[in-house]
Amino acid sequence: MGPFETYAFEVRAGKNGPGEWLYHCHDLMHLMEGMEGIFAVESP
Repeated sequence: MGPFETYAFEVRAGKNGPGEWLYHCHDLMHLMEGMEGIFAVESP
């Protein structure tokens, strides 16, 4: 990803179910620069 680029993605919750879940980049430098977030999974 370059500066000011955005991407969308779909997350399909599996057996872990509802809750707030962390997602992040596995490249340590990216993670240290804030490439992470939280997504909420709600009950159907």
